[in-house]
Amino acid sequence: SCILRQLKKAPQARHMTVKPTVMSDKQVSNALMKISAEVARRNMDKASMIRVMHKELDTKDVEIT
Repeated sequence: SCILRQLKKAPQARHMTVKPTVMSDKQVSNALMKISAEVARRNMDKASMIRVMHKELDTKDVEIT
C-alpha cells in the first residue's frame, strides 16, 4: 500500500531512476542501530522492518562508502 500511495502521488515515478545516496559508515551504523531498536520495540515483521529501513535511510538505493 505504501508503494501504491507513492505511485498515485507521482505516476512518473515508475520511470525515474533513483540516484544512490552516499552515506558514511557512521551514518549507516547509526541508522541501523535506530532501526533495530525500533524493530525490537515494536516487535515488527520483516516487511515492516524493511519499510522502516527505507524510511530511515530515506532511499531504497543506498551506497555505503
